[in-house]
Amino acid sequence: MPEEDTDFRSKLTSSATAVLRVLQSFEERTDAEIFDDSDPDTSHLSKMVRTYRGSLYSEITRRLAEVITLGGVSVVTQRDVISLVEEIWDSNASRCSPTELKVLKGVLEDSSLSLRSLSSVVGLSYAQTRRAAQRLRASGVLHTKGILNTNHLGLERVLIILEHPTLVLSGPYIHKALFVDSPSPTVFLVSTLPRERVPELLKMIKSLRGTAGSVSAWKLSAGKPRFSSVYYNSKTGEWRPNLLHFRLMLRTRDNDLTVGARLSTPTIPSSTFTSAELKILEKIVENYEATAVEITESTNLSESTAFRKRSQLINNRVVVPRATVAIPKLKDRVVVLLSPDCAGNIVPAWSQLPLTYVSRLENLENPDERKILLLSALASGSASDLIDVLHSEKSRADDFAARSVTGGITNPIKVASMFDRREKRWKWDPSFFDLLSYGVARKECGRSSIPLDLA
Repeated sequence: MPEEDTDFRSKLTSSATAVLRVLQSFEERTDAEIFDDSDPDTSHLSKMVRTYRGSLYSEITRRLAEVITLGGVSVVTQRDVISLVEEIWDSNASRCSPTELKVLKGVLEDSSLSLRSLSSVVGLSYAQTRRAAQRLRASGVLHTKGILNTNHLGLERVLIILEHPTLVLSGPYIHKALFVDSPSPTVFLVSTLPRERVPELLKMIKSLRGTAGSVSAWKLSAGKPRFSSVYYNSKTGEWRPNLLHFRLMLRTRDNDLTVGARLSTPTIPSSTFTSAELKILEKIVENYEATAVEITESTNLSESTAFRKRSQLINNRVVVPRATVAIPKLKDRVVVLLSPDCAGNIVPAWSQLPLTYVSRLENLENPDERKILLLSALASGSASDLIDVLHSEKSRADDFAARSVTGGITNPIKVASMFDRREKRWKWDPSFFDLLSYGVARKECGRSSIPLDLA
């Protein structure tokens, strides 16, 4: 064993040494059965080893030895090793091959495509497409969930914007949140509720106006997520935007802006839902690609019932597929609200960013007032630079506001608990809403769980 290797191992605590042993065992597939893979931490380590390109254990030991040779280090703890593992894995998982880049773009363009259809669309062989998709899904970069077809189900998706709030709404009807800290604290809350109850929600929101500088409510379209590899450097694996290119693109006008047109009026009666359908629907929302066997394991329904009901819900478009992409290195979030008039000046540049979401807003109190909402996931440290470019390039007369999102949360919609089978309608109970102080609500929202797609 090299001298530097001995040196770094002598600095490890016993728990840090144990983490390295677990990594090595998973990688070499020796004694792996002694570890409880049901433990979330151990399971996560196992996933990182399985999806790492190359030897994660070798890279960790190399980096630890490198740090020790710099001198002055007396102890390396378990937390230090875990943090290093996460950092190295994030960087590795964020590296995408040319085939993976094509698959990501194709899947986000149309989440309903089969692998064979996708391979034709992106110009790859079926085997290439399958391997790329498998790697992306195994690493967690690509996931297909389901979103409720609210227009068919008589539900409404509402975006609540609170500026300088002291109180924040919480509860099962609030399933996504974005927090913008100083200099102008703002909270964006996404609520899904029965369409006929929107006036009651609006009344509740109005009552908050004494607790915030500004409170508004907007109809939120399902919108569209997009992927672009324009700013991806395949040599370094970095996703940092080219700010000069972005600045120049801001001078390009798009007159044909499409921002998620609304679907037709409800056509499927909600009274058709049975207990089994609600259980299956909730599972599909969590994982659109869940098989009948997987649904059976989590719902205790028979496999034939799971297969038949799942097919009916999907064929009737009660729930539709929605691909989500989570590239670990893209931790920054920027949200922009702008008028449709200046959207054509910003959206062409916005579409060049790696991961973006575009949606349409309609003011519930003044339907004539409309806005476009843009979200993007960027490489760490890029958000403030991007916002600076936006502000320097656009006129102060333009109706837009760009902010860096510093916290967020996603709470899956509990479909089974939202629907009242006895009354054959979606539940509505104002007592389900909680009012939390801004400080308490903000503490519950972390940087790692900031949503990108608000549908």
